[in-house]
Amino acid sequence: MNTLGYNYGLGLKKIGGTFEYGGARSVYDNNYYTSDLGFQVINNKVVYEMFVRHNLYKPWKFLRNSYNNVYYTYATHFQTGKPVIHEVNVNLFGTLLNYHNIFLGGGFTPGDHYDYFEPRVEGRFSNSIKYYYSYLGYSTDYRKKVALDINLNLSNFIDQFVSEGFNFNTTLRYRINDKLTIKLISFYGYDPYNLGWADIVNDEEIIYGLRRLNTYINELNLIYIFKNDMFISINARHYWVTAQYRKYLTLLEDGEFEDNYEYATNNDFNYNAFNIDFVYSWQFAPGSNLSVVYKNAIESDEYAITQVPKYGENFKNMIKDPQINSISIKVLYYLDYQYLKRKIVKADKISKVQN
Repeated sequence: MNTLGYNYGLGLKKIGGTFEYGGARSVYDNNYYTSDLGFQVINNKVVYEMFVRHNLYKPWKFLRNSYNNVYYTYATHFQTGKPVIHEVNVNLFGTLLNYHNIFLGGGFTPGDHYDYFEPRVEGRFSNSIKYYYSYLGYSTDYRKKVALDINLNLSNFIDQFVSEGFNFNTTLRYRINDKLTIKLISFYGYDPYNLGWADIVNDEEIIYGLRRLNTYINELNLIYIFKNDMFISINARHYWVTAQYRKYLTLLEDGEFEDNYEYATNNDFNYNAFNIDFVYSWQFAPGSNLSVVYKNAIESDEYAITQVPKYGENFKNMIKDPQINSISIKVLYYLDYQYLKRKIVKADKISKVQN
């Protein structure tokens, strides 16, 4: 069945100079789907965006440069007109005179907004609880052999379920020489009251849950450059998240929630995703490339768990799960039509002269 949908956007922006500002309006109707294009944009919404940005291009006191902005985003549901996004955020970034960088910012939701996707039932919606977040980060001089990034984020609901959540992220880069670079990334996130869909009972009662999430991400990236047109890279990544439900709620028709003391299903889960990618790339001619990619992937889900394992125990169990291994080879060859045309014309002229 063919479905006709539409999307359009209109914006105005002042670019360049110390101050930049602008605004935009984008519309995605309820029949606009982009998955066939290779990516997915959430449809059924009308989005309004405004921003003001201040740029510092020349050194000033302790800063070498600085880029700062304030964004306001407001979106409504295309069919009902109810707000689905309502957020203000501020972002500050500066490079110090010693080429270290500092960045900080935050955001909050100044008004009510609704979620039409999390209930997973057509026509139903939930009232999203207002929240705020803030972040602070620091990175050292990337010109050095060793560089470190540190980022701390804090977040919380406003007025309800007040208990600070946070995540901490570090990235260590070590450029051993001009050919070999190693990068280590470590992330930990703690969300004490994550609100989300849990179950549907009797095909009509939508159950939400407040769950405690612990998320770990560890990555190792290595790249070795043989020469300017040939390199290999190895990427290993382990993503681990666990959820323990604190309480259950029933979603009401008006989008609000009420406590549910009867629902007793154990929805606690333990999820792992582990990937290793090996990539060899060679640009053997202008615009032409040969790539060989080996992938190893492990994905494991455990539901109704009774306790959360320790990191080492979890990794040991996960690595025993079934693995998916794949090898792909891709060759792209660039044909210069103008070059071939000149060759053909030249050959044709030579042939006519000889005849």
